[in-house]
Amino acid sequence: MEASPRDEWRVEVTLDYSEHGNSLGERLGALDLDDEFRERLGRRVIVTRDGPKLFAYSRDPAAVREAKTLIEQILEEDSLDATIAVTRWHPIEEAWQDAELPLPQTPEQEEAEREANEVAEQAEVAETGEYDWQVAVEHVSFGEARELAERLREDGLDAEAHWRHVLVGALTEERAEELVERVRAIAPDDARIHIRANLDDVNAPTFFFFPGVAP
Repeated sequence: MEASPRDEWRVEVTLDYSEHGNSLGERLGALDLDDEFRERLGRRVIVTRDGPKLFAYSRDPAAVREAKTLIEQILEEDSLDATIAVTRWHPIEEAWQDAELPLPQTPEQEEAEREANEVAEQAEVAETGEYDWQVAVEHVSFGEARELAERLREDGLDAEAHWRHVLVGALTEERAEELVERVRAIAPDDARIHIRANLDDVNAPTFFFFPGVAP
């Protein structure tokens, strides 16, 4: 796994909670597994949990490899069944992918992948009606919200007024960042403008990395 300064890595652990998997006693023993991971992995790795899924994050690929080895050891010690995968955050596709898949290396490759990602996101919006990213405008009056939404729609943007708020759909985080300046140019001076993400869909990294050695 080759690394760059902006890389984010994680070990994904999915515990087997099916009736054919661990016994009830073993599953109860897995309830505090994330605490055990945190204690034994140390500060180089951040551990989170979502039901049967546990995640160990780091910007250091060596730390991730060590974490995977230790996690496998802990699971074996506790007689727990689980599937384990190592993934890397892909900033263009805005998704976690297999860590062995290469990232684009040239500006041309990046642009081609960015265009493919936007095509896929557009198809998802057409199917679900929901954007992964939105620019939100707050602290405006009822009338200002409707006037702003109308002006943005005239500019070809997917904007809706909700009471005293305006939401503008964006296909990607990059597009949302670009939209912030366009919206700010025509929004009331005291409006609050920020980017919102559908984290259930984007599943973006939302953790802090604390360098240092394990205690």
